[in-house]
This record gives sequence, structure tokens and C-alpha cells, in this order.
Amino acid sequence: MTIKLISAVVIILGCGTCGILKAWKYRERTEIIADFMQATERLRIEMNYRREDLPALFLRVSSTEKLSGRFFAKVSELYRQESFLSLPVCWQQAVDEVYRHHNLLAQDYIVIKELGEQLGSCGIEGQEHIMELILQRLKSLYLEAENERKTKGKMYLSLGFTAGITIVILLI
Repeated sequence: MTIKLISAVVIILGCGTCGILKAWKYRERTEIIADFMQATERLRIEMNYRREDLPALFLRVSSTEKLSGRFFAKVSELYRQESFLSLPVCWQQAVDEVYRHHNLLAQDYIVIKELGEQLGSCGIEGQEHIMELILQRLKSLYLEAENERKTKGKMYLSLGFTAGITIVILLI
């Protein structure tokens, strides 16, 4: 009897854990987009008031412990070390290196990479308009990700535990 009970608990917890892990992917995407939005907004504000060169601004924004902080530190590092590389190339390399193992969709990468392609291509006012446009696109991606997290995340969480309970019932 105790072996059956232990087996049942292990099956339910195993399936439930699978559901939790799947739901966590939706949460991570939401958090990454929100983090990048905050960093981009901070970059826009710093650019407007400090009027420093981009690598210095990237270092200022990279002061956070979050993923966007590592990203901006990497962009600044690549841009300063590889003087023959353009900012868009450094940005793309940093996106590929920092965000590649995270749960972002292709459209998320496109928007993040697009910001790097546009930075440094015009004056400060033009860059501010570009950042505002990118922030609007990030906001719509965030709302989409949040909606998916609420619906699909809950669904996978429930589905995992329900599958475990169903398997246990079938085995009894």
C-alpha cells in the first residue's frame, strides 16, 4: 500500500513539475520584455539628459543586476574592444550571446535587434523618437506575453497536475 501511495505522489509531482516548468517559460518571457523595456526607457532618459557617447550610456544602464544590465554591459564591452565593429554588429552579437538561451519569441528578438540597428544613426532627437517607437512595440509584446502567461501558463500548470492525477487513477 505504501509503495502505491509513494508511486502515486511521485507521478503527480512529476507531471505537476512538468506543468510548472512549461508555465515558467511564459513568465520568463514576460519578465525579460519588461526588464528590457525599463532599460530602454532608462537609456532614453540618460541619453536626453547626459548627452554622453553610447558606450558610456550603455555602462550606466548596465548597472542593474538584471539580464538587461548584462546585455548593455556586453554591448559596451564589444563596442569598446572591437573598434572595427559597428554598433549594430556589436548589438546583434550581444543579443545573440545574452538572450539566446532564454524564452523569447522570434518577434521579440526582431524588436530588440531593431533598436540596435537604429541607435547612433541619427541625432539625439531622432534616436528618442526611435526609442519611443521601439518602446511602443515592446509594450505590445509585453501585453501579448502577459496575456499568454495568464492563459497558457495557468493551463499548463493545471494540465500537469491533472495529467498526473489521471495517470494515478488509471493505474489504480
